[in-house]
Amino acid sequence: MKIGIISDIHGDVRALRRALDEMQPVDRVLCAGDLVLQYRFSNEVFDIIRERGILTVRGNHEEAILASGGEPLRNSGTISPANLGMLQTLPQFLEMQLDGKRLVMVHTSPLDPANDIRLRQALNGTHLPEMDADILVVGNTHRTMIGQVGNALLINPGSLGEPRDPANPYKRTYAVLDTATWEAVIQGFTQPF
Repeated sequence: MKIGIISDIHGDVRALRRALDEMQPVDRVLCAGDLVLQYRFSNEVFDIIRERGILTVRGNHEEAILASGGEPLRNSGTISPANLGMLQTLPQFLEMQLDGKRLVMVHTSPLDPANDIRLRQALNGTHLPEMDADILVVGNTHRTMIGQVGNALLINPGSLGEPRDPANPYKRTYAVLDTATWEAVIQGFTQPF
C-alpha cells in the first residue's frame, strides 16, 4: 500500500491539486493539518479534502479560526456550511493500524526534532499518544524530515503552502510512504506563489 502525506496547505489550492496529481498512484492520502492560513479560509481546499476522503487532523491555523478571534470569519457566510462543519470536527490527532503497524498523525509534536527544544522540555514525563507509534506523521515546521525518533519512523512532508526552505523558496513538498518496505520519500515541485 502507498500512502501520500501532505501538510501545511495554507489555502494553496493549486499546490494541493498538483501534489495530489503527482503522487499518484497512492491508496490513501493523509494530511497533517493547516489547510487554511490564519483567518483566510479556502472552500476549494476543504472541498477537495472532503471529496477525496483525505484523513486530516486540525492544525494551529484551524485552531485560530475556531477560537474567539475567528468568530467574524465563521459568521461571515464565506465558509460553506459543509466546510464549517468539517472544520469543527477535525480531530487533533488520528491513529490507525496500517498493515500491522500503529500510525499516529498530529500537526505538531514535541517528539519532532525540528520543533523547539522547549516543547520537548515541557513534556516533563507526560505520555503522549504519539510516543507509542510505529509511524509518526507531523507537519507544522514546514521542514521535510524522514528519520527515526525512538522506535518510530517520523515523517514530516514539509509544506504545500508557504515553503520555508531558504535554498528553495518555491519548493512545495509532500511524502509517499510504501508499507511494503516501510520507507518514505520526499517528493516535490517548484511553484511560485
